[in-house]
Amino acid sequence: MELTITLYGNPNNPQVEIGKNVSKANDIYVKSPLMAFLVSIPHCIYLITNEINERKGKELEFKVIARYQLDNLAIFTGNYVFEKIIIEICGKDCKEDYMEDLLEIVKNSCPIYLSLKDKVELKYKIY
Repeated sequence: MELTITLYGNPNNPQVEIGKNVSKANDIYVKSPLMAFLVSIPHCIYLITNEINERKGKELEFKVIARYQLDNLAIFTGNYVFEKIIIEICGKDCKEDYMEDLLEIVKNSCPIYLSLKDKVELKYKIY
């Protein structure tokens, strides 16, 4: 089973797309502790991505897609255990070398990634 969360727009309070539902991150943080946790992981990466982009003087558009892959066997026992979290930093019309550099900076500076790197697979995509 997989849960996909996409963040885009204003980095401080992005649009969060879960399935067909779209809400602001701040609304999710207030309403649901579990969803707040799930949104906070890609949100941290989204914030750092945009901060690095600003520091480099670039005006590029990004979105972050998080795919939470759940352990199917654990679900049968009523436990929701993450096997892996795949997070894609998606850059619009970005150059390959810029995205590679950005990914390495995020991997070395994001506290969420550094804390969960045994479960998180971080990659990039150009759209």
